[in-house]
Amino acid sequence: MMKKLLAVLLMTAVSLPAWSADLKVGVISMQKLLTQAPQVEAINQKLQKRFSGPKDELDKMADDIQKLEKEIKRNELMMTESKLKKSKEDMMAKIQAYRAKESRLSQELKTVQQQELSVFKGVIAKVLQKVATEGKYDLILNDGVMYAKPSLDITDKILAELKKIK
Repeated sequence: MMKKLLAVLLMTAVSLPAWSADLKVGVISMQKLLTQAPQVEAINQKLQKRFSGPKDELDKMADDIQKLEKEIKRNELMMTESKLKKSKEDMMAKIQAYRAKESRLSQELKTVQQQELSVFKGVIAKVLQKVATEGKYDLILNDGVMYAKPSLDITDKILAELKKIK
């Protein structure tokens, strides 16, 4: 029994280098794909267009709060106690409204970014499948690799294919 096990292990060890010599491996950098692909720029422009209006509203709200705060500080000594109290309450209400709107906008932006990224990762997967099939790769690894020879990096091939899609 032990001799059979030893024989199997020996045959596996001997055949492993021959098997691995035929293995075609590629490595990609998802970080590079997510920063340099033309689709990412298109996604950023889409998000900018969609959220620029609400962001401008937030900026206006912040300006109004700052103006109100300056007005309160400037006129504090001349205001009656009730007027000062009302002004401070108004300012606090505006601050709360600003924070609530900012929070909603931030959450909505995060959700839309995740949706767009999910769609884009699907595009990357299809392009990766195409490159792997056409290049006859047996294995493609991503950023989790500790070291890979630069010749194994096929990120630029994937980027080139993504640029064709636009």
